[in-house]
Amino acid sequence: MTPQDCQLPPKFSEFYPGQEQGIVKLVSSISGPKRATLFCAPTGFGKTPALFAACKLFPGRKLILTGTIPLQQQFMTDFESAGLVQIKGQRNYKCLALDEGGELSHYRPWDASEGQRFTCEQGPCKVGERCELKREGCSKYDAIREARSSDVVIANYAYWMAMVEVSPDVLGRFDLIVCDEGHTAADWIVKFATVELSESRLEGINLGELWGLGSLWEKDSKNIGAWKAWAENALPEVRRSIETQKEIGSKDFMNMELLFALSKLERDLVKLTTDNVRWVVERSVYRGRQKFTMTPLWAAPLAERTLFAGIDRIVLTSATITEEVGGHIGLANEDFNYIEMPSTFDAKRRPIIYVKFDGDTKDKEDRNRKVCLNRYSTESDYQLLVDRLDEFIGARLDRKGIVLPVSFDRGDMIARMSKWGSSILHTHSRGAVSTKMAVDRFKRSNAPSVLCSRNIGTGYDFPYRECDYVVIFKIPVVPIIDAVMKARKKDDSGYPDYLAGMEIVQNVGRGKRAHDDQCEIVIFDGNWVWFQHRMKKPKWFRRAMRVSEGLPEPMVIEERKVGK
Repeated sequence: MTPQDCQLPPKFSEFYPGQEQGIVKLVSSISGPKRATLFCAPTGFGKTPALFAACKLFPGRKLILTGTIPLQQQFMTDFESAGLVQIKGQRNYKCLALDEGGELSHYRPWDASEGQRFTCEQGPCKVGERCELKREGCSKYDAIREARSSDVVIANYAYWMAMVEVSPDVLGRFDLIVCDEGHTAADWIVKFATVELSESRLEGINLGELWGLGSLWEKDSKNIGAWKAWAENALPEVRRSIETQKEIGSKDFMNMELLFALSKLERDLVKLTTDNVRWVVERSVYRGRQKFTMTPLWAAPLAERTLFAGIDRIVLTSATITEEVGGHIGLANEDFNYIEMPSTFDAKRRPIIYVKFDGDTKDKEDRNRKVCLNRYSTESDYQLLVDRLDEFIGARLDRKGIVLPVSFDRGDMIARMSKWGSSILHTHSRGAVSTKMAVDRFKRSNAPSVLCSRNIGTGYDFPYRECDYVVIFKIPVVPIIDAVMKARKKDDSGYPDYLAGMEIVQNVGRGKRAHDDQCEIVIFDGNWVWFQHRMKKPKWFRRAMRVSEGLPEPMVIEERKVGK
């Protein structure tokens, strides 16, 4: 089998090592008796072309989901020439009918500036206004028609779930859904299903009287049964308001926006009345105004109705996906196959090294003591680890690296304590610049250069000489602060460790992106000794694990490429 047999574009002239076998396994699984497949494809496997090849080989219509539009665009860059069609949210399309002189320009607000752009999210057709452009000429509906006629469509999670909620058949029926970065699917489901209700929101749509239904608000109720009853009582009033606004029929932008808000509230109230969902209620107050946030405890009861939507075959894939993800989205073990592809990268070129120091942990004068960072750690504990970090960096002044301190405050502390803090160490501080700006600045810099950033995971890659080492200064700890995380830990005591482990695995793969690339991962925090046994680790991760007695010698850089 060749890439061209899979209808891949000409730029994919040959398969990576192991890629053809992975495609065969994936197609065999999704063609078999089990509905779902969890596909773990390590960094460098070439997951994206493998997924698209499997889609082309599998009969029927296929839907690929990504987390963000930039990731969606990466797929389009590679596979648009092979027939991939994308669909995006309404705000990404211009509403031509609202242009000056347009068919529905009378809906433009009176204070709209000349040439002001309106999106299809604001389109009057959303509230039932007739628009001839829907037949031909509307950028949104033209894109929908193109997607309906395509056998492989790509969208993002948020758009797809919104469509499933409002118009489940708008894109036609699919035979296979592929969830890229599938370990995040549960998070997208929970985010979509979360409901926020506030006094200000209801008053803004002339329904402030709903706030006073019963004594629910005054008691700061955490009883979701009471909230369900409130939602059921409020729904008829909201629906009456929607019909009243439609009957008014005012050619007015404010009336149209009010209809949008009422429709959104109706959908939120319907969510609250959903059966078999456990909710966590949180209350906040801003300037004397109450707000209640209702968050599903788990995504599993919602996955079918919000994400999978009855589609016959399901694939969830990422470099970090584990069998636990199946349970998080409501799949029983007997419902899915788990396929983990081996890494074809030489483990010697991607070592994950725990720096071991075995001195007396209680003797603060012992420079060889093990340091386990936690809330009881002292200034001297941090200074000792920063001194080791300085020595590590000092032996690598011919290269660039990344330090992961877990928090902004800890990153600032490292910058203050490090002898490199005012020279080659570039700290990404809270509120200073965006992560993207900090990353771009680091990529443009020359060695020696070190980026100290709270967390760099999905979406950021540092191939070749852009990054030669990554230092995990502290093992991440998921804060058990908000009510949702407290409830999840109570339900599943290992869940916070699962999240922390996923963060580590994501960060480990940032610096080695190709077979001839290399990057050393170094762990300084002594908590690794126990945490590694709790953490769910893919096989490619376990193969690279090492222990160094003291600071390791710098890796010999065998290939000196700048990047692609």
